[in-house]
Amino acid sequence: MPHERFRSFWESVRDFSAPISLGFTVVISTTWGMAQNTDTVPTSALNLPSTLIADQIYFDQDSQYYRAIGSVQIFYNGVELRAPSLSYDVVSDRVLVDGPLYIIDNAGGQVVYGEFADMSSDLQDGVIIAARQLVDETMQVAAQEMIRRDGRYTEFPYVRASSCEVCAENATPLWELRARRAVHDQETRSITYRHAQLRVAGTPVLYTPWLRTPDPSVRRANGFLPPVYSVNSRLGSRVGLPYFYMLGDSADITVTPQISLAGGSDAGDGVLRTLESRYRQSFLNGYIELNGALSRDALTDEDLRVFLFSNGRFEFDNEIDLVFQTQSASDRAYIATYDFFADGSSTFAGDDIRFAQDRLSNFLRFSRSNDDELLSFDLSGFAALREPNYDYKSPNRLLDAQWTFFRETGDIGGLTLNFGAQAEYNEFGAINPRRRDVDRAMANFIWSGGLDAGEILRIDTDLALFLDRYGIHEDAVFSDVQTSTAGLAATRMSWPLQFEGPYGGVQNFTPSVGIMTYEAGRVSMPSLDGSIDTIDAFNHANLARFRRINRSQNDQYDVTVADVDLTYRYAAASGFYFGGSFERDQILSGGNPNLQSGELYTLRFGQMTGHLQFSGTSRFNPDFVRVSDVFTVTQALEHVTLEGSYTRIEPDEALGNQTAELSYDLGLTAQITQEVQATIGIAHDRYAADRSFVTGRIAFDNTMDWRSSLGWTYDSDDNDFDDLVFDIGHKLDWGGELFAIYGRENDTLKRVGVGLAFDNECLRMSTYVSRVENRVASLTPITQLSLNFEIGSFGAGSGTQTRKCM
Repeated sequence: MPHERFRSFWESVRDFSAPISLGFTVVISTTWGMAQNTDTVPTSALNLPSTLIADQIYFDQDSQYYRAIGSVQIFYNGVELRAPSLSYDVVSDRVLVDGPLYIIDNAGGQVVYGEFADMSSDLQDGVIIAARQLVDETMQVAAQEMIRRDGRYTEFPYVRASSCEVCAENATPLWELRARRAVHDQETRSITYRHAQLRVAGTPVLYTPWLRTPDPSVRRANGFLPPVYSVNSRLGSRVGLPYFYMLGDSADITVTPQISLAGGSDAGDGVLRTLESRYRQSFLNGYIELNGALSRDALTDEDLRVFLFSNGRFEFDNEIDLVFQTQSASDRAYIATYDFFADGSSTFAGDDIRFAQDRLSNFLRFSRSNDDELLSFDLSGFAALREPNYDYKSPNRLLDAQWTFFRETGDIGGLTLNFGAQAEYNEFGAINPRRRDVDRAMANFIWSGGLDAGEILRIDTDLALFLDRYGIHEDAVFSDVQTSTAGLAATRMSWPLQFEGPYGGVQNFTPSVGIMTYEAGRVSMPSLDGSIDTIDAFNHANLARFRRINRSQNDQYDVTVADVDLTYRYAAASGFYFGGSFERDQILSGGNPNLQSGELYTLRFGQMTGHLQFSGTSRFNPDFVRVSDVFTVTQALEHVTLEGSYTRIEPDEALGNQTAELSYDLGLTAQITQEVQATIGIAHDRYAADRSFVTGRIAFDNTMDWRSSLGWTYDSDDNDFDDLVFDIGHKLDWGGELFAIYGRENDTLKRVGVGLAFDNECLRMSTYVSRVENRVASLTPITQLSLNFEIGSFGAGSGTQTRKCM
């Protein structure tokens, strides 16, 4: 508010004047002797607790009158007063300051200017003539005088206030608030204006006989917020006036009634039809936020249309972190019709409110992790907003939960106890093609140990038991309830040898022999997404070490195998390495007749340090035919970063490779010029569906007048864009910005818009015209005009751009 810092100003000045009646310790810097024919008092006789600096100090013994002249400065508690001269009348106990004077409060970030000040020594009463105050270097307040009364009220007759920069060549600010009288109540921390007038470019646009606002020291206060206005081709012209109400120190609610003004006969035509609200509450360990609305209109058969979203996050003393989101709506077209989340949204704690046009998303997640325990719970789902027979690509209810304990068993190993649950539910209705539901409960017991026998012999042992229970519902092929018990026993003896090579290189040579037996479970399942159909779903046993084991529940088989392995690796001091291994195994018994004993040759090389890092692994079957390749690369330069990977696996039943795999991904980030940055990502999988995409973003910003960006996600499987967003903006000479945007989300939403924004130290304003086509709700395309504005220091604060005088 215009006078939010006058309270601290008067306190500061009181700190100057009141001690004058008590006495000071004065530091005098004199350029010439004391004035003639005037009685003076030595500085030690004043005994003042502040520091006073002046060219001259006089004292008239007869009149009991002190006077300091010439570059007067007083320092007290981080506040500095400067004036040409200052007088103190001991008899009347009044302090007189001649201007131009100004007070600098470094801690409070304000400066007060004046031409003359007359005040009592305790500053319970006082006046500053021709006062002007600068608050936080943004807010300017000017009045003919400032009057302090009763130590509580500060009165400003004929006050003018603005956060706009007032330049000499144009003394009319963009906006200003004028009032015949304003009173700042220090106890209630409020400012009351009488006969207040808002002027824009010198023209009166709003008058009110009475206005009360909180002073800027108040972070939260009950009252109205800036209004919102929109014109919608379907809902008509609407205006909303938010009202903010505090519910204690840690909770509040904002209610926004919206009234249809014209053109919205379907939505009410002049009658209150929509009420939006937001509830927020902060706790010591987290927060909750509710967003919702209710409407009455003639667009559907529903008497009352409602939506309610909730978000929250907590961190508990027992190390559990919890986050949740719930979304619900009375009908699938309500949110799209009113376009509540046109610009996206986030909670007051900074978490995104994740709203997709074709679904209402819900999730509950909590976790705790330490050296002895891992607890995680992830329940997510969505309510479909598309037609009832639409075939979604994923289940709408997913559960992943585990509780795992890690226990050391002396010096010989550790025990892992893993309990978990998973589920995939398809609750889309009776006519939807996705019907099958699958749930799973598991208990896994894993022990791994290592023993050093002598100086170079090491023995490693693994024992594991995997228990699973599956429920398969609404499926005519597979049994409803199936159980599985699988087990693993493996041991390996190795002799790791290390040799120092020339030029700082290190050679490692490790011969080893091992034996492994695996007994598979017996279940018959459909092919599913995720890890629900995988043995050891959370990968605590690291079964990928044993290439003869297939983790897929559908391809389980018993196998017992013994092998001999020779591994060599040379690592140079530069970070480059190369090596390989030879493995010869013997199938002792097995449930897969296609498995064959044989050799496997592996070649490895790579670079671990430097700007260019890479790794490569190739494997060859007994006929020296390459059956798999895995390559990764990272290139980091000053302006370019490149990351990529490539995986190819040929089917080879003799080795246990059941299916083929060919995938690669590439990521590139480049600062092409100082103004242009590009990011491109490519992911391709020949055999797996919905895993091939091309993503990218190219942005241009010359930091002066032009900016633009283009971002996309292209689905290579469907040969269509999932997301495509383009925006461009141009800053105008007078400070505004003209911008345009085009966006589409797969087959759900298309948005085209153009707008004008202005943002400086005293005003933030935007107007935006858009056309929205929502294909999910099958709505007629909607054209909408919206207008938003905030006045600096009276709304949400001033803008980021500062106007400067030339």
